[in-house]
Amino acid sequence: AARNALPKADPDLQFANGFGGFSADGREYLIEASTPQPWCNVIANPGIGTVVSARGVAFTFGPNAREWQITPWSNDALREPSAETCYILDVEAGWIASPARFPIEHAAARYRVRHGVGYTNFECEIEGLAIVWRHVIDASDPIKFLVLEVTNRSARMRRLRLIHFFELALGSQRAAPGELVIEG
Repeated sequence: AARNALPKADPDLQFANGFGGFSADGREYLIEASTPQPWCNVIANPGIGTVVSARGVAFTFGPNAREWQITPWSNDALREPSAETCYILDVEAGWIASPARFPIEHAAARYRVRHGVGYTNFECEIEGLAIVWRHVIDASDPIKFLVLEVTNRSARMRRLRLIHFFELALGSQRAAPGELVIEG
């Protein structure tokens, strides 16, 4: 099995290719191993959209992906930088990781991605924690939801710190929001 792939591939995957395949009902594309290039899901309605890669790299835009960037995007498939991410810190154990492979892949974690119409779910298991991080665009309103669900399956209490990070663009150029953002 590929490094950090879920231990047993779903036997019902359709058109499986070693990285993933379509679910049995064809409604989702499941990615169970690290892909050689960004595999993305474009989720949008007329007012807002997001592009989310299988590694967890994402950017969000208003009605126009070039002129109305909310968070900046990059065409760099080698570095695959992200302007939106999530960090999870286990305070007692001392590890920090992400619910997706990017930016901090936990060596002992198992990851799965579910790209569907209107959403991408990142699922991972890290030392007794079952984590699901959902990127969802509302079907009609210009709203993006990021939902993080953490279930402790271990026998011990956990102290976690969760951080969502967003680099704002608020326009067509990455440097432009400097004049608009006031730090306090």
